[in-house]
Amino acid sequence: MTETSAPLLSVQDLSVAFRREGREQIAVNRVSFDVKPGETVALVGESGSGKSVTALSVLKLLPYPSASHPSGRILFKGRDLLTASDRELRAVRGNDVTMVFQEPMTSLNPLHTIDRQIGEMLILHRGLSGTAVRTRTLELLHEVGIPDPESRLGAYPHQLSGGQRQRVMIAMALANEPDLLIADEPTTALDVTVQAQILKLLKDLQARLGMAMLFITHDLGIVRKIADRVCVMQKGEIVEQGGAEETFLHPKHPYTQALLKAEPKPDPAPAAPEAKVVVSAQDLKVHFPIKRGILRRTVGHVKAVDGVSVEIHEGETLGVVGESGSGKTTLGLALLRLISSKGPIAFLGQRVDGLSFAGMRPLRAHMQIVFQDPFGALSPRMSVADIVEEGLLIHQRKLSQDEREARVIAALQDVGLDPESRFRYPHEFSGGQRQRISIARAMALEPSFVVLDEPTSALDMLVQAQIVDLLRALQRKRSLTYMFISHDLRVVSALASRILVMRNGTVVEEGPAREVFEHPREAYTQALFAAAFNIETAHAGVTAQ
Repeated sequence: MTETSAPLLSVQDLSVAFRREGREQIAVNRVSFDVKPGETVALVGESGSGKSVTALSVLKLLPYPSASHPSGRILFKGRDLLTASDRELRAVRGNDVTMVFQEPMTSLNPLHTIDRQIGEMLILHRGLSGTAVRTRTLELLHEVGIPDPESRLGAYPHQLSGGQRQRVMIAMALANEPDLLIADEPTTALDVTVQAQILKLLKDLQARLGMAMLFITHDLGIVRKIADRVCVMQKGEIVEQGGAEETFLHPKHPYTQALLKAEPKPDPAPAAPEAKVVVSAQDLKVHFPIKRGILRRTVGHVKAVDGVSVEIHEGETLGVVGESGSGKTTLGLALLRLISSKGPIAFLGQRVDGLSFAGMRPLRAHMQIVFQDPFGALSPRMSVADIVEEGLLIHQRKLSQDEREARVIAALQDVGLDPESRFRYPHEFSGGQRQRISIARAMALEPSFVVLDEPTSALDMLVQAQIVDLLRALQRKRSLTYMFISHDLRVVSALASRILVMRNGTVVEEGPAREVFEHPREAYTQALFAAAFNIETAHAGVTAQ
């Protein structure tokens, strides 16, 4: 790439409007920027700032005709894509320009295996067939860090971890070696070590293919490492753009300055060894059978959780960290009795591992979870009010309609959402806003124990800090007990009283958070922390799980 090279992509005076209930709302207002061949341009800003809407406009993937473009052009290799025919767009999509979406579970077909979905890209756009498709699919899975790719070819999306699903999406996007890759939060679901590997992979591919990237993210650490230029968006407008280094060193706009200063404040709840035990488990095991052959005989087991013992006290936060596939989420689901497991589990002194579904029902209001993928966890057919109210209708039937509505409004206010938005549907919100709806749904029931499965992974830095402050305030007000599962160790360090480090289904290290962060004993923990706090050296640390 040279400074004088013509832009590969030129977005000129672009506006995007959405029509709702007869009214037109501007989501993107006269945005202009260029992406040159081989260049990485980052779009950064908080949730709802218009980053993803701008990116989706490039390939005309917005919900037309409710979406429209009052002004602007999008030139790709000199051709205006906004006026291109459907046939011309089909030739560009998936071939010249590809996209990695933020939420892989909603982008992958749940009924098709991984090899079929990647193979479809190769068959349609490159004309490959037979063994050539399988060979190239295996190469792609290996490149994006899927362990033992041969065993994953026949897997369905629900059989992969969130990070592994995102890597499959990246493999599909890179299958045809595009000229431009639009990456919408591509590392959101990835742990820090794999994040570093994926970023290095993308940079290596750029060097080899001359591929350009439009990189959308809220993680400023990533922007600093990967972007050549930065466009900072706020409320649908670009408020500042320029070279990445110059923007980081000398930000001009007050919003950019606030964004760079935003970071969760380290103020974890104190460890409470004398407080009552809320949740405990001894030698907990979750083994998934591996079945092969026509008769689907069990030939082995995936030991997702293998002999883990844990004890969480009232008012404290247990941070569970590790790479994708290490068993973090499986452990949380097992403690909540949402999946089968072996080994004693107790909630507030009561054994629950032997309880039936009906027997667990009275306890559900007190044991809540916030899932990693909010779009997959929220019903698209229900309004926000219905989603937040649903648990109250089931578990607190004595509340009147007015009392339920008041609880819904209070829950939405607690997570920073306008109560008037309760009549809208999940697809009308950004990824970060949907995550706040998930948190509101859990908190509306006033639980005792909450499993937080990557609750801030989809949030920008400003909102991330706000959510951490919110979770901390709720915890102290209600003596809540949290199990905080995350690959973002900066957020974990801000909230966790104690740390549990997992790898391959087992606990490799545990202890008070400050002690583990300052003096990690195990080599794996040291490599994990090095990846989180010094991403440049991360790819040399640990092999992806």
